[in-house]
Amino acid sequence: MRSASVIASAVQCIFVAAATVSVGGCLEDAEPVATGEQSIRSAGGAEKDVGDGDLIATVGFSDLFLGKCKGPNCGGNGVILDFPFHELNADGLPNDHGLRIAQFLSPANDKGIRERLTLVVERDVLKGIDPKGNELAGPALIGARIVLAVDGPAEGVPVGYELDLGLDSADSAAIGSTSYWIGDRGSVPTYRFSYRSVAADGTASDSRSMCDDAASGGYALIFQGDGYVASSIVVFNDPWVDWSHWFNVACLGTPISKMHLTRHTSAGSDATHTTNVGQRQAFLKMLTADYCGIGHSFTHTGVPLRYITNQGWVIRGGAPDLTRQTIDAVWNQDGLVCINRPRLTYEVSDHDAEYLAQMHDIANTCHFPSSYDIPRCEGTDWADPAVWGRLGYVLSSNPLR
Repeated sequence: MRSASVIASAVQCIFVAAATVSVGGCLEDAEPVATGEQSIRSAGGAEKDVGDGDLIATVGFSDLFLGKCKGPNCGGNGVILDFPFHELNADGLPNDHGLRIAQFLSPANDKGIRERLTLVVERDVLKGIDPKGNELAGPALIGARIVLAVDGPAEGVPVGYELDLGLDSADSAAIGSTSYWIGDRGSVPTYRFSYRSVAADGTASDSRSMCDDAASGGYALIFQGDGYVASSIVVFNDPWVDWSHWFNVACLGTPISKMHLTRHTSAGSDATHTTNVGQRQAFLKMLTADYCGIGHSFTHTGVPLRYITNQGWVIRGGAPDLTRQTIDAVWNQDGLVCINRPRLTYEVSDHDAEYLAQMHDIANTCHFPSSYDIPRCEGTDWADPAVWGRLGYVLSSNPLR
């Protein structure tokens, strides 16, 4: 487990990297679930088109950890077994839940025999290396199994889990792909895992999908590198920690999957799209509407918005049209630089009780004396990134009313 000097064990973290990871873990391709012109599933299962270029807002990490966030584009990063997890270690070290990779096994042959593999993650691609040095990747990994052990489980808690790549060994759609939302769309591998828990007596539960099918299509991505403190919605990359041996597991639609698809991760960077830790944190604050920068989210599932970074990055569909759309906020790594129309109130007027109450809540949470003391995005050419880009990294705007 990571040292308490790096991060308290009670704090939830997630890890990614741009190098190669050898591990006892998992990942690959899936159906596109969210692209530049996204559609999401409503509670009834119907798809909701939010328009070309709109980005679905996400809630804070803690709601997923507490089991409150079930819908599409929900705010946690990670997947849920009987409890959520979102990081695994290449060397078999336990994460904050005491969950560690014990084995990575090949798909069973016709005699039901599995071979032990070395798991390798190259940026966001899963590979397995057999004892003879042969590489398994793509469809050859369908049916592969990751065996997770729980260190020091409490009474009644499973002693381990089995994660299978695919809903069953014949799941030809277990590996697919989605695309980046920024720059060269490329191909980002995604994986559909099923899992079952294993009790102390060796009995296993029924198999279930690892990711919420309604929210993610059942798919997750895996990537190496950055660290995330879930409780405070913070990105970090401590130079004293070797992040290359930790990797994230992020169901599609979660904030961390969006960080990767918008190239705000080490593994998602390319020659023309690179970001530093502060810029990534600003972007994560924007995604989760953490105006105060303390881990408190002011949004909920399904709220659309657009954005542009001070580098001119936009998702497909174009930049915010500030001649017709209102600014939500301008963001830096500490949260809001200024605010105009909080995204949950974009459909009401400045005099509406809902708007006044939201501004009052933001002021109280951010410890401003009153809502009148919150910096406003007014009095300058906010449509010009050369103007606001000196103050913050990313501007988010609301859809048309």
